[in-house]
Amino acid sequence: MGSQERDEEGLAGSVCIRFIKSHPEFGGQEFLPAGIYLDQGILHPAAARKELMLADGEHDDLVDFILAKARRVFLVTLTLELGPENSCCCMRHFMKYDFTDKQLPVSREFCDKDPAFGLRMWTSLKRQKFRSSQWEFSAPVFTKEGCTHRLEQSQPLPFLPSGDRLLPSPQGASSIVHQVKVHKDHLENPPLDFENNRRLIAVKQIHVTAEFQSQFDAEAKALMDIRDLEHPHIIQWLATFTRGSGFYLMFPWADGGSLRDFWKEQDPLAMDLEGMRSLVLEALHQFRGLADAFVKLHMDKIYRHGDVKPENILRFRDGKTATGVLQIADFGLAKQHNGPTHHRTSTTTRHTTLQYESPEAEEAMKGKAPLSRLSDIWSLGCVMFEYLVWLLYGCEEAERFGKDIRGKNLDLGAAPFYYRRAGGQAALNLTVERWLSHMKEDAEGSSGTAIGALLLLIQNNMLTLGPLSEMANWQTRDRSRTGKVRLSPGTRASAGETMHLIDDIIATAEREGGEYLFKGAAMTDREPGRTSRGPPSITNNPLPVRTSTPSQKDFLSPNAALLRHNRSTSGKNTPPPRLGPHTVSQKVSRNIKRCPERTAWHKNEDADDGAMGATVRIILAPLITTQEMNPTWIYAVDEEIPDRIDPKAMFSPSLPPPAALCKKCKELDFSRPGFNVTYRTHDLRARAGTCGLCKMLWGLCEVHKKTEQTEVKFVRYQSTLRMDDENTPVVSMIRSPELKTSLLQLGFPKLPESGSNMHFNIIRQWLAICDRTHDCAPGSDKTEKVTLPTRLIEVGSVGSPTVRVVETKEVHIPLDSGSPYIALSHPWGPQPHFCTFPDDPQNLSAPNTISQHKISIPVASLPATFQDATTATRALGKPYLWIDSLCILQGPEGDFKGEAKKMETVFSSAYCVLAASWAANQQDGFLKTLPGQETIRGRRDRQVVTFKADDKAAPLYMCEMIDNFDQHVLKGGLNQRAWVLQERALARRTVYFTERQTYWDKLASFLGDPFFPSLALQGNRGEQIHWYQSLYTQYSRLGLSHDEDRPSAIRGLESRLVTAFQKANPDFRGSYGVLDDGPTGGLLHRSLLWRRGLSKGDLRVLERIHFPRGHDGAPSWSWMSYKGGIDYMSVEGSTVDWNHVKLEPRRNRDSGGEKFAHPSPRTLVVVSREFRAEVHAHHGADKGVCEITFDSPGGTAGNPGELRCVVVGSEKGEPIGRNEGGRVHFVLIVKPAGVSERGPGAVRTLKAYKRVGAGLIPGRCIIDGEGDGEEIAVV
Repeated sequence: MGSQERDEEGLAGSVCIRFIKSHPEFGGQEFLPAGIYLDQGILHPAAARKELMLADGEHDDLVDFILAKARRVFLVTLTLELGPENSCCCMRHFMKYDFTDKQLPVSREFCDKDPAFGLRMWTSLKRQKFRSSQWEFSAPVFTKEGCTHRLEQSQPLPFLPSGDRLLPSPQGASSIVHQVKVHKDHLENPPLDFENNRRLIAVKQIHVTAEFQSQFDAEAKALMDIRDLEHPHIIQWLATFTRGSGFYLMFPWADGGSLRDFWKEQDPLAMDLEGMRSLVLEALHQFRGLADAFVKLHMDKIYRHGDVKPENILRFRDGKTATGVLQIADFGLAKQHNGPTHHRTSTTTRHTTLQYESPEAEEAMKGKAPLSRLSDIWSLGCVMFEYLVWLLYGCEEAERFGKDIRGKNLDLGAAPFYYRRAGGQAALNLTVERWLSHMKEDAEGSSGTAIGALLLLIQNNMLTLGPLSEMANWQTRDRSRTGKVRLSPGTRASAGETMHLIDDIIATAEREGGEYLFKGAAMTDREPGRTSRGPPSITNNPLPVRTSTPSQKDFLSPNAALLRHNRSTSGKNTPPPRLGPHTVSQKVSRNIKRCPERTAWHKNEDADDGAMGATVRIILAPLITTQEMNPTWIYAVDEEIPDRIDPKAMFSPSLPPPAALCKKCKELDFSRPGFNVTYRTHDLRARAGTCGLCKMLWGLCEVHKKTEQTEVKFVRYQSTLRMDDENTPVVSMIRSPELKTSLLQLGFPKLPESGSNMHFNIIRQWLAICDRTHDCAPGSDKTEKVTLPTRLIEVGSVGSPTVRVVETKEVHIPLDSGSPYIALSHPWGPQPHFCTFPDDPQNLSAPNTISQHKISIPVASLPATFQDATTATRALGKPYLWIDSLCILQGPEGDFKGEAKKMETVFSSAYCVLAASWAANQQDGFLKTLPGQETIRGRRDRQVVTFKADDKAAPLYMCEMIDNFDQHVLKGGLNQRAWVLQERALARRTVYFTERQTYWDKLASFLGDPFFPSLALQGNRGEQIHWYQSLYTQYSRLGLSHDEDRPSAIRGLESRLVTAFQKANPDFRGSYGVLDDGPTGGLLHRSLLWRRGLSKGDLRVLERIHFPRGHDGAPSWSWMSYKGGIDYMSVEGSTVDWNHVKLEPRRNRDSGGEKFAHPSPRTLVVVSREFRAEVHAHHGADKGVCEITFDSPGGTAGNPGELRCVVVGSEKGEPIGRNEGGRVHFVLIVKPAGVSERGPGAVRTLKAYKRVGAGLIPGRCIIDGEGDGEEIAVV
């Protein structure tokens, strides 16, 4: 194009031909490089005057404004072709209202409301064109000072392809990494490689889910906190940005890949002697550098990395060495400590990488203990050990080591460097010990070599299970006369001690060199194509694999399934939204509990007089048992529901005006990724009288007892604020529609009135979205057909004064549009109860009979809870309602026994369930105005502070946090009732009406499965075990008005569970809380190994339930025959041999039991043995102990010599009685029942026993271990 033609097109045309197309993976939009519009040779005073047709000296102030503050605004305006006069008029108006480049890009709301666009010429079409044209001029410039950028989805990115072909992007579970070039005008201080060339850039894109958004926030915060370290072994953070709903981090591209990539690329077996010596020395220096990086992280920034592994150690080529420079990367699980480990009680750590996880991390993730920064040293030791395996034997052997560590469980994705013994103690993985011994016997790893010294460091002070070093004292640690660190073997070193111990090895290497680094004794075997070998693999490795934190495949322990399930479902299950501003996501649960330690056979002082102690513990190793789940909640930002609600309805005029703010609060940017702010508490108190936000935060300090602290930190998590990194949010942040960011929630600062049109509109939207997208509604493609209950309540139209009960077989109820009814879950409370009774021929005038209720029931006569359920059902557009007391005939002549069996279909076929969580009885109701009780600052409504940093800023509403699904619903009174568990688990969708707000749950709130038990069927065996054990342990702790209902109140769930598993295994059966998958499956054995719960609040004894005459009852081996909570013994199936156990129908009387999928068995046919509980001192503390928990004191009354044990399972090894040593057996404890039973096949009579306890017994305590024992019947 010639200069004359460019002149004719003007400045806009000259600029537009310089547009560049961005990277196709980021949209491929065109953008103008910053150097063009900043170029004084392109946009200069004369050029501006020419476009506006201004003479020299005319409107100099406007020209100065354009060149100094509005270059991009000017160019966008020129692209609209308004003409010189109109363009000049617009620019003068922009100058008047100080509309500059800083405001770009602008939103539609801004253009419609801001006075800068108030001229008549700004028609809606021209404003739309301005918004469209602005994007090409809005590519961000990434500066070191402004490391966080919030971009609109339409905003182009200054990223260019890295070469002629696009490289595949590395992708992980939570992110994908793109390799790009950043245009030279758009990245200040670019990283340079060893040849002083600009490096390519890695753009890490975090997947948009609730969990991964929180990971992005955590990583962004950590990177901002540590950026000033500028450590050569810590990845350099360049920038953070959000774009639309995406989250991105920018780093230099690691041209050498990860450490794992290096091991695969480089073959140490092909190197000559000098090359190997150089490689070992390089490894020493890199280990030292990584340790020093952890010193800076641990000591200077008080950070724990939390996920050290080869994939998170990146390699940058340096042009000098084969290894290059290793840098620690990926801070998504990093955690800043608020104090010494021993001063903290727990950790908020999420799941780390199993193979490199420390033993204490396993306990920390159960919420049992804080996690030290020294867990990073364990992980670093694992990486260093693998590095040495690779150095000595090459990549193939390093991969074999990974297979060996998994033992025979080759389908496992990973296994840690330790395992748990049967008693629960951690021990170094036997495969690691075997490889370690082999490497120390290798000439290159022997004493007097650098590799040998590293192996000793790893063995003695990194992969240790003993005490942890006090990090705060490492600099003053005692040293020997030589100046070397003195650290006892078995003590985990701090990062500083590790660094100095490596320094000692480096000093020796530099002093002695040569053979100290690498002897080369077997170099004749180290030719290319040949492989030096590690120890031979053990194909039948009996190593127990630790299963409480599983990896990717099948674990057999039930404790394995919980964390495995959470990982597999992260980001897939849609969390239960609610009427508040946030969304509750899935529970992340920790469910392992250790038993308290007690000693010997002793009398429990808390037990009844004359009774033997309820728990007998002869201590060696604590038994691990499951307890009630302890959920942690993820608060996700939900945009789907708010988009369907009129914003005007959300933000009523009653909201408070913008609060007065202090200088510090005005500068806060809550939408910044990784936002956190620290206040001095005395400043908050001093400014509480003049700053609205400081007043709110100081009030929170008072409520949460932080006033004595010097400082308090607030960290944004999703759309909430947490205090001092604690789990529970204290402030909910709600954005106005004008504030465009996906990081903050659009919602209700003040909730709509309960029972109002807006209230029901939101519930209808919840249900409509679920109907359209999730297939949860009964009758949808993924659910079974709708089965109508025997009776329903016809609610009539809105305002109708009466309702009536209908027999569903007597009326036509169409099902073509799905389920026609809603079910109510409610507490009955004390008498009187409003019920439906059978007709009484002797008293035709009796009130509330079925005949009367089929004619009509005045709505005014219904108790308040039923009236509210009627109102809600009408408002949600359903014609029928199911309420148990009205649709099941009550009283002795009623049909409760038959109807109770149908609960499985009543709740699973309901369109949704209304849970009256607020109500305590039928009279309470649940659609009512919030009570006048005080909230945290003495107000009836929650406190709301309107935050506006300046007049032009969109408001943000800081609200008192009232979202607590765990307390309001799961731990609420309604959910503590046993019958309600079944209703929760079988319901497709539930709406919970609580005292503070309404919650919506489309996951049934029970184990996250809306199609119970479909997830259990899809899971591996460990998951399936966890599912049924979680079901039963939770149920066992719930209340019943009538204890004899314990088998009945879960019958529907149990029936569904058994029927589902029978589809894959026709031999599957179950009843009385015990499941059986056949003689070789082991599920029956696990089901029998329950014991009295030892959690806080559990009963000290299990009392037998006295079932009324005619009731089927439950056998003694079933926990359903007792009152009180139970737990299951933790058994790793791969390490246990199961003994013969068989269930038989009872022979001496007809079982008469309710039929499930199979006839209910009553008799447990087993072999019993004599045992003793004494453990003699000469066995030593490492030989194991008896650990028995009796069900109740009454179970041990009488002659203790009558007690016998039933060996259900045994640790793998020799048969019972042969070379027992400390081999442990899982047993039931039984005593004579005083009756006899006919044996299998009615061939002979067996002695009848009843169960009185369960536990662990070492083989040495079984007296007749050499014999066959005695076959008995446990009844």
